[in-house]
Amino acid sequence: MFTFVTSVRHPLNSNSYDRVWELLVATLRSVCAQSVDAFRVVVVLNEARPLPADLQDRVDLVHVTFDATPGRGAGTGMDAIRPDRGTKCLIGLLAARDLGADYVMFFDADDFVHRDIVKTARQAPPADGWFIDRGFRYKAGRIVPQDHFHGFCGTCNIMGIDLWLGPVGGELTMDSTQAAILDAVPHEWLFMILGSHKFAAPRFQQQGHTIHPFPIRAAVWNLDTGENHSDFRRDVGKAAPSDVDTRYWREASEHWKQVFGISS
Repeated sequence: MFTFVTSVRHPLNSNSYDRVWELLVATLRSVCAQSVDAFRVVVVLNEARPLPADLQDRVDLVHVTFDATPGRGAGTGMDAIRPDRGTKCLIGLLAARDLGADYVMFFDADDFVHRDIVKTARQAPPADGWFIDRGFRYKAGRIVPQDHFHGFCGTCNIMGIDLWLGPVGGELTMDSTQAAILDAVPHEWLFMILGSHKFAAPRFQQQGHTIHPFPIRAAVWNLDTGENHSDFRRDVGKAAPSDVDTRYWREASEHWKQVFGISS
């Protein structure tokens, strides 16, 4: 079973949790528009709202009681994001394992994915995993190709579940507290492999696993949502990704909107 997994920030780490939920629903509609049916979606979160009826059969909401990260708003820095994301993603992996997952793709809860991801993974030559190195950036109806995509966006890694679980022992369950997870799993694994997106593929490749670039341009990094974690760079005087000038980007065609389920 191919399983998509995402984590949702604590409401106290949002500018508007209503907006976070709106973005999540749009992303879930994109993810659930896969061209083949052999997949599930796991969402790990502190607070859930009702899901639209068209998503309920595909999406499993997993509740946790983890604390908010230090600071407030969407601009929390990476040192706070990685432990929150890593521990929630670990819970998502345990849920995916219970569903019988073989491959797991982590995705950010405000991006869009190609409708043929599952189909392409199933038809590709056998591999331990893939990273998405070709995708798009999207902002306010405009779109542009983004190469080296996995260096910018967290919607980029598809790995066998055993790789993702790595050093995780059998003592942890979906009911484990955040403190228990932090105590049982090496922080480097939680923060840099599960809690980040840049380091997993190189690590697994160095270990001798067959990790390949994904065969298609497979994901869309959605900018300027009002909730982008990456905009934390404003705090240190650097330009935020959402500040990019889109005047020379092309308008997203109906074709690409359909392929990726772009609805916002």
